[in-house]
Amino acid sequence: LCEDCELQFPTAFTPTKNNLNEKFAAVTSDDCYYTVEEFNVYNRWGEKLYSSDKFLTWDGLYKGVLVQQDVYFFTGVVRIDATNERKKYSGLITVVY
Repeated sequence: LCEDCELQFPTAFTPTKNNLNEKFAAVTSDDCYYTVEEFNVYNRWGEKLYSSDKFLTWDGLYKGVLVQQDVYFFTGVVRIDATNERKKYSGLITVVY
């Protein structure tokens, strides 16, 4: 197990159902195991559009409809399985069509 587990997040994705970069998702090495405690996506006005305590992915949907092309903000908290360390992440996501 990787003890120095770092997750990376893309800065943009294209949720257009074209099988290319359709979901916003965390990227890490294959030997990094973690447990998601919290993952949220917000619009520019602070309205929560998505929340999960299981996955670090978002398909660009809000109430069943694709969001507009824009910049969104995400926050996440994971627990690294090898060390039991909690790590917090945040950043911007650009949805592009």
